[in-house]
Amino acid sequence: MRVIKQILIYLLWYLVALFLGFLHMRIMLGPQPEYNDGILSIFNWVYEAALIVSTSIMGSIIAVLFILLDLFYLRKKLSGKSHHLITRLAVMVVIALIVIGFHYLHDFIFNVV
Repeated sequence: MRVIKQILIYLLWYLVALFLGFLHMRIMLGPQPEYNDGILSIFNWVYEAALIVSTSIMGSIIAVLFILLDLFYLRKKLSGKSHHLITRLAVMVVIALIVIGFHYLHDFIFNVV
């Protein structure tokens, strides 16, 4: 039962990481352009597909890094502390900012993406 509870907790953290990835990609891609013409309406689908794929990749990277850090470091340091939830959320935001920084470097500076 303890393992199932831990899996559900990490699933919730994964959803938070997906939200952070979505937030970043929504800022990067901007608002969805409105194409009402017949052939140009396919760009609406392309925008949505790009948003979903990039969000899932970005959120998964954030989640994996956070879960590994939590398993091997944070759980030991924060056991018995009352502010463990806020600390974990702050650590996830910092990890998200680091991943976003690497994405920015590779996308705009090094032109890799």
